[in-house]
This record gives sequence, structure tokens and C-alpha cells, in this order.
Amino acid sequence: NYRLKFIFDFMEKEKVKDFMEKGQLKLLPSNETYLKKGIFDPDKMINLLREEEKKAIEEGYRALRVAEERTWILEGLPEPESIIKYESKLNDFFPSGRCIALCQYNINTFSPDLLLEVLMVHPHIAMDRRLYRNFFYIPPAEYFKSPSQAKLKHYLQSLKKQTDLIDKISLEEKKYRTLVENASSGILVLKGPKLKILYANKVITDRFDFTLEELTALSPKEIENLIHPEDRRLVLENLKKWLSEEKKICRSKFRIINKDGKIRWLDVNATLIEYDGEPAILAFVNDITERKNFEERLLQERSLFQAFMDSIPDALYFKDIESRFVMVNKAHAVNIGLKNADEAIGKTDFDFYNPRFAREAFEEEQKVIKTGKPLIGKIKKTGKKDGATRWFSVTKVPLKDKSGKIYGLVGISRDITDLKKYQLMLEALHKYAFELRESRTVEKIAEKTLRTVKRIRGDDIVSFGIVDDNVLRFIKTTGLKVDTVIDLPLDGPGVTIRAVKTGKTQLVPDTTKDKDYVWPFKGVSPCKSEIAVPIKVGKVVAAVINVESFRPNAFSKQDREILEILGMHIS
Repeated sequence: NYRLKFIFDFMEKEKVKDFMEKGQLKLLPSNETYLKKGIFDPDKMINLLREEEKKAIEEGYRALRVAEERTWILEGLPEPESIIKYESKLNDFFPSGRCIALCQYNINTFSPDLLLEVLMVHPHIAMDRRLYRNFFYIPPAEYFKSPSQAKLKHYLQSLKKQTDLIDKISLEEKKYRTLVENASSGILVLKGPKLKILYANKVITDRFDFTLEELTALSPKEIENLIHPEDRRLVLENLKKWLSEEKKICRSKFRIINKDGKIRWLDVNATLIEYDGEPAILAFVNDITERKNFEERLLQERSLFQAFMDSIPDALYFKDIESRFVMVNKAHAVNIGLKNADEAIGKTDFDFYNPRFAREAFEEEQKVIKTGKPLIGKIKKTGKKDGATRWFSVTKVPLKDKSGKIYGLVGISRDITDLKKYQLMLEALHKYAFELRESRTVEKIAEKTLRTVKRIRGDDIVSFGIVDDNVLRFIKTTGLKVDTVIDLPLDGPGVTIRAVKTGKTQLVPDTTKDKDYVWPFKGVSPCKSEIAVPIKVGKVVAAVINVESFRPNAFSKQDREILEILGMHIS
């Protein structure tokens, strides 16, 4: 995209044949350019460059690049003033056109006086593969008006600028050094990918008991050995991966072994930079040993507290202000059907109980949190999602911080199901014995019996059947909407039929495993457990109390004893 013209004197035409044939490169000797007709004319030379630039643009090139070799000046044909004048005119020509030029002078060939004059009228100097801004540059118009006066003026200006710049840089350097040395974080500069410390601020040297000289003298292997053996491999692998992927930031937490042999935890944030012209790693290092120790103590204390909570037989739990579980003990985990107490964290009663009970518990807890008044010893009947019913004595107390602000509550629930069952049983039996004496028909006996069992057992299905000739006729059933009387033939299957035949109580924990089990109610899922108690008049079975549950293993030895007591009253 560029046409290159090389104006030369003694350069050879090598390795440029293809470019020259295409017209992209032209090599012009000095006698066809600078010294045409043996005379050097700066204005004609500028016009030549302008014409060549125009041709290059018309031929589709973006610009003209010119490399001028000045050895021909040594032949003594032009006056030094003409060279300086030409150089100054180039400064006016290049900014307005599409021409780029490099004027070459051999420092070992030209006189220092000439080179100094040439340099003064060039704003930029290329030397040793680097481009420099010329602080001693004098605009050509000023230079040719009065060279000595222009040199003095710009020398003094340059002296002031350089001094001001040095002072400014020193001030900025002092500011940044103050910031770095007094930063709260340790700052390291390392040469990567091999670990070699180039710089460390005062935080690093003070906190880790190393002098800067000691740190910079450490070999890469010695630096690696500072990393704790259990963390070393992972840290070095992550560092290698980060450097290969060239990501902006790398963060790592690991342990080091300090100079005094103590172990310290570091939180390191690193980024890639250029330092002294080479790739390097800038690392911000924070000592998090105290935080890690605190976290470890906190974890130990939490473990101890959890162990203490789990040793308490009552259900114990902590909740936040939105009634979400924060911590529960083993007993409460069992109550809500969990094997691991941590599974409850973040959940609410709505995840474990039926909606009605969960809503009631939520509202009373919100009242405790809003009013700050505890709930003490409230007797509550809970209904789980699986249908099981239990009784608890519940206490809930608000939790307050140092300022008195409530941030949650602690609850303790004592399972009093067995106690409540005995209480209900005694009340029911006492009432049943009184009511039974007043009953004059089998239907009334059945009605009183089913009502009593319902008080004791809750939501189970309870039936009362009488033996009538060759069938067992169920004249009363609660817990299901049954419109017709169910008759079971005495010579057929059924747990109740077996009770009639054997005259003994039949307790079936799992009906799916009993071959005699019969479910006579169509359109309703069968129950999972059953108990049938025969009622004898003399030695003859006259009736049966039958209780069924949709839960397996729903009946205990105590339930059997209660039902048998009822059967004795009836007989």
C-alpha cells in the first residue's frame, strides 16, 4: 500500500528486484535528485518529492515513503546552510502531505557541528531503533531569523522545561512511593513465569520479617518453598495455568511458612504488568491469618454447639425474622423427617407440615418477633404431610442483638404425644364408660364406640361390625363417606373375619403383606395398616371393632390394649 523511493549514493540494489519491477520501489542516485546538473537546490528537491507523492497517490498507493541517504553531502558540493535550509523545509512539507521520510546521517561520518545544526530543526530523532522527542528543537523560522539568539532562547527554555519535568517526576514518584509504602496491602512485583521478587513494599518486609535485600535475593526455588507443602502444588499449577491463559486477574488463598517458621494465610490478587520493560506480575497481598483463625474457631464453636444441641432430647431450632430455619438439632430434624439437620437450613414449616399448621406456626412466630413477647409452653397438635399426628409443648423466645434489635427466635418443642394420648385415653374411657351404661341398642353402642376411638386415634378409619348369621355386617363407619352397609361373608377372606374366626385381636402393620386383607370400598385407595378386636359374649364372638390407617405401622401395643379394654366394656 506504500510506494518506497530510496535516494542513495553507495547502496547496492539487492533483494528488491520484485518490488522494483512492480514500480513499488525506486532507487534514485543523488545525481538524479539532490545534485541534478551538479547543483543542490532545496526548493527543487521539495518539488521532486511533491511530484513523486502525487504519482504514488494517482497509482493507487496510500502514501509515499522516502528514505534519504546523505553521504553525498561529504563531497562538499552544497554549503551546510543549504542542507539546514532543506531540512527545515521538509518540516513544513511533511505535515501537509502524504509523504513519510527518514533522513539518514552516519554519526561516524558527518561532522558534529553539522549534525548538531541538523538536529536542531528536527522535532523527532530516530536513533538506535528508538524514536526520541527532540527537546532542543528550534522551529526553522526562528532558527534562520537569528540562529544564535534562537539557540540561546531554546536552550534556556529547554533547561527550564527539563528541570520542571524532573521536579514533577520526582514529586509524582514520591507520591506514588508514599502510597505504595503506606498501603494497607502488601505489594509485590515478581518476574514471571519463574518466581523472582523484583520489588516488595514495607508492608511485606515488616509483616513477614524479611528485608527487601533478602527477598530480592531469594531464588525461585526458595520462593516456592515458602508456600506451605499442602498448598504448593495447587498454587503453582494455578499460576502456570493463569499465565498461559493470560487472564487479567488471578486470586488465590494459601498458606506460607514465615521466616520464623510460623504459618500464615495469604489472600493474593495478581495481575500482569510491564516492569522495567519486561513482563511481570503485580501482586496485592493481604494477611488473612487472623480471619482464618477466627473462622476456624467459629466453625469449632458451631460444631460444639451443634453437638450440645443434638444431645438435647427435645426439638431445638433457631429461625430468622422470616421464620426460616437457621439451625436445628438432631431431635427436630427427626421430627420433620430429615436425616441431616443441615437440610432444614433456609426452609420453613411449610416444607414439612400441612398448610394449616404451618400457617398457624408462622403467624405466632411473627407475633413473637414483632412484639418481643415470648410464647411459653403452648400445647400444639401437629399434622405432618404424611398424616401423622403428634402433640408438643412449644416455647418460642425472641433473639436480640446488643442494641436490642430482634433478629430471629429460638424455639424448643417437647414431644408430649404419649402423655397426651394417655390423657385423652383416660378422658375418653371415663366418658365412654358413662355413655355405654346409657346405651340401649347395638347402634348406640357402635356410635359411642366409634366416637371414643376417634377421640383417641384421630383421623383413622373406624368401623363397628356385628356377626349376623353367616356375615359380618358393618353398621357404623367413620373416616370415610360410606352410604351402604358392608357385609363380609364369614367363610371369606379379611382381617376382621380372621378376628371373628380365631377370637383373637389381629394387628397388621403392613396390609400389602397380609394375604387375607380385603378393602371393600370401591373408588378409595386401600389403607396400609389395620387392627381388628373381637367382642365376645361369653365364648362367642358377637362383634368386631376395626381400625385402619393410611400409614403403615400406625398401631402400637398401647393402641391394641386400649381397643381391647373398649371391647371388654362392650361385651
